[in-house]
Amino acid sequence: MVKVNTDLSKEQLQQAQDTMNYIKEHVIVKNKSGEYTINQKELESPSFDDEEKKVIKNFVDFMNESQGVQLKENAFTRCLQDALNISKSMAQEVAREVEKGNWLAAAGKLVSAGLFANPVSAFAFFMLCGAEPVS
Repeated sequence: MVKVNTDLSKEQLQQAQDTMNYIKEHVIVKNKSGEYTINQKELESPSFDDEEKKVIKNFVDFMNESQGVQLKENAFTRCLQDALNISKSMAQEVAREVEKGNWLAAAGKLVSAGLFANPVSAFAFFMLCGAEPVS
């Protein structure tokens, strides 16, 4: 379930940011050919429950399928604004990262803004928010 929370304490926000950094540095890695892969050893750590592991695996597949394509930016930006109640400029900033294939950076922006208490929720949100590739 996607959990959006804009009332995070400083400690919760720091924990979410630390988890996001851990995922970016140790769990989801980009190989030499530019595809995302999962470090299974790190994913199997007790830090993630089974549902979170499934979302991470699905998100990696989603990112790899979405590489090098244009997104329906207006629809995606509107979805970000409406669902998360964020400004158009913030939504456009996140959408630009996604369009460049920087999904983890885009998720990191939402986590750092305190919109998600768990980075895995941001991953699930992206898969549900109309970040639909257009060929």
